[in-house]
Amino acid sequence: MKIVIKQRNESGSISIKPFNSFIILSPIDDVVLFFTQVFAEMLGVHPSVVSSTISLPSIQKFDLEIHSNETLGRYILQQFRKTSFNTDKLWVEELIHELRTASLTIDLGAHVLADNEHLAPVLLRKLLRASHRQKIATLIASDFLQLNAISPSIHPISLVKILTGGLSHSPFTSQVKFFLSSSIKTDVIGHVNPIIWGNFYFLSNFFTTLLSWFETELVTLEMKIINPVSVQVTMSIHEDHFLSDIQGFSLIPHYLQYIVAYFNGCSWVTQNSIKILFPLVLFELTLDKIYSLL
Repeated sequence: MKIVIKQRNESGSISIKPFNSFIILSPIDDVVLFFTQVFAEMLGVHPSVVSSTISLPSIQKFDLEIHSNETLGRYILQQFRKTSFNTDKLWVEELIHELRTASLTIDLGAHVLADNEHLAPVLLRKLLRASHRQKIATLIASDFLQLNAISPSIHPISLVKILTGGLSHSPFTSQVKFFLSSSIKTDVIGHVNPIIWGNFYFLSNFFTTLLSWFETELVTLEMKIINPVSVQVTMSIHEDHFLSDIQGFSLIPHYLQYIVAYFNGCSWVTQNSIKILFPLVLFELTLDKIYSLL
């Protein structure tokens, strides 16, 4: 049976374009309900800023050129001209640093092993940490290369399916607590399972890499629908712990921002958590299509 997506507008063409700069507005009071990472970069706003505190008049004073203005049922989507994301050079520098540091440590350990029968516990720990460090850097490097070489397609997909896919491939699944919650009534968005614009294989690998990076930390993974147009994923460790204490932290924020910006989301890092916002699919889906995304 052929599955057809019923579209009353061209919003899909905006959402499937990587590194897009758009906002979703409430037509009642022109309050911003969601903005992308690229838009935050354009406006000079930190991604953690509560979107509802940004009003349309405050945006218009920046004289940003609007590419389109479309109605999404009860909401308005405004797209701006800029559709690219500045790749910070630190992205590449940190990646090279991680790979070289880990490789040199492992190489040093190999030479010590060749000259000594007994391996000191402290050196063993360093080798294990260096091996883990190189593994994460290599996974991130492969994601970056794949994203630029293959350009994965963006389409409606179940966020729960993505997260559970990431969990199923993570060797640290037993250390993860998974929660689903909502700050609004589920009937407001029409279905319990949030559907976002994304790519299952790429985003599930993305979450697998992040979970692997947490090493031995106990991780709480929470998916929360925060308003009718967006959903938030939070990955957090104990409130008294620091993400900056985990090896390779300097690379993670760059990796996080770039990948999330590709899929038109928004992200930021706190002392002990990673937060990611995705826009929900707002056009109508047939019942068969919704079931296929679950």
